[in-house]
Amino acid sequence: MHKDGRAVVVQVAKSAGAMRRGNAPLRHLGRDITEERAHNAELSQQALHDSLTGLASRLLFEDRLSQVNARQSAEAVGMPC
Repeated sequence: MHKDGRAVVVQVAKSAGAMRRGNAPLRHLGRDITEERAHNAELSQQALHDSLTGLASRLLFEDRLSQVNARQSAEAVGMPC
């Protein structure tokens, strides 16, 4: 949570130079990726939907179809999905 109350998405990573000294914890670095995540979602929407109608594109249809086929193949051989 940001100090102004809004939710933010944060990427957390260990500091490359962080070393454990005695009982002191390792330091972690956080980077706000809220805008980056929203931008990626927008790009995905544009790539998978028609810009005029907003309907799913052929690429999205083919992706979902392959997922269904993979699930049915797994169920046919008794594998959990």
